[in-house]
Amino acid sequence: TPDGRFAFFTNTGRFPRNAVHKLLIEARPTGSLMCVDLKTGAVQTLVFGLVMPNGVTLTHKGDALLLVTLFGLARVPLPMAPGGGQVDAEALARGESLPLEATLIQRDFQGTPDNIRRRQGPGSGQASSGTYLVALGSKRAAPFSLPQLIAPWPTLRKACGLLGLEAMVRLISRSCTLVEVDEDGRVVETMADEKAACFWPSEAEERDGYIYIGSWRAPFLARAKISHLRT
Repeated sequence: TPDGRFAFFTNTGRFPRNAVHKLLIEARPTGSLMCVDLKTGAVQTLVFGLVMPNGVTLTHKGDALLLVTLFGLARVPLPMAPGGGQVDAEALARGESLPLEATLIQRDFQGTPDNIRRRQGPGSGQASSGTYLVALGSKRAAPFSLPQLIAPWPTLRKACGLLGLEAMVRLISRSCTLVEVDEDGRVVETMADEKAACFWPSEAEERDGYIYIGSWRAPFLARAKISHLRT
């Protein structure tokens, strides 16, 4: 953050990483957005009651955090940023929670958002483009979408929660989709690898005309020219 704090998010401690699908199925509002003062070590909770927060980045202007959750993209204003309002300094020193609110600015990515990164501008100067890249870890589209199918049925969700991760991934269609959004959460562009050579992306980082793509499942780092991903 502009004042030197480090922002991070937490989820429920109910499940280990190899059972992350159970966290997605339960969709409990047990996540939090927090920050730590690197000088004093004081930790504050900025927002709580989040459903599976899964990525955070500072806006290009430095006045807010953009937070990816299971339900979309949220904007969290930073009162400690210049012009962002006043915060009780004593409360900060005590590590108390801050009364911040997350405003959902994008509700329908047609996929499960997984991490967000600020995007560069064109050219070797790597100037900011003012937009952001969001990776979609799975899709909500034809011919089949497991999250969409089981969402209205609690009993079916509980049954799926009994499955192990290896069994669960066999039910998820492979896809590779990245979404570019602006400051207000509007989708500017969608980029996809129709062959899903790097499937279920978890993060996308742009460098010099290429996008480097990590996956929550594939055991490798992929690189693709931006022009090859444009739809």
